[in-house]
Amino acid sequence: NVLLAARLPVQTGPVLTVSTVTGSATRSAQLAARVPEAAAEAMEGYGVAFAAVEHGIPVVELRAISNLVGPRDRAAWRIKEALDMLTTVSSVLLGELNC
Repeated sequence: NVLLAARLPVQTGPVLTVSTVTGSATRSAQLAARVPEAAAEAMEGYGVAFAAVEHGIPVVELRAISNLVGPRDRAAWRIKEALDMLTTVSSVLLGELNC
């Protein structure tokens, strides 16, 4: 894998599709118990993937995680770091595709 070769932190796994953000430890624990292999939660990806599949368009979802699921502690969010990593990973992948 090109990302592992570039020594970038990579995690793969199912992404839970939810209708609202998970803002409590109780809800976070419920989701973790129901789908322990879940790597993240999101609201947007499923709709994009569904539309792409319906139209025969290849799709991949690439996410950089800025905060953990659970109580919303905005002081702990790492948005800049997540965006920086997304930029780095995108550059590596696009370079591999010769884009």
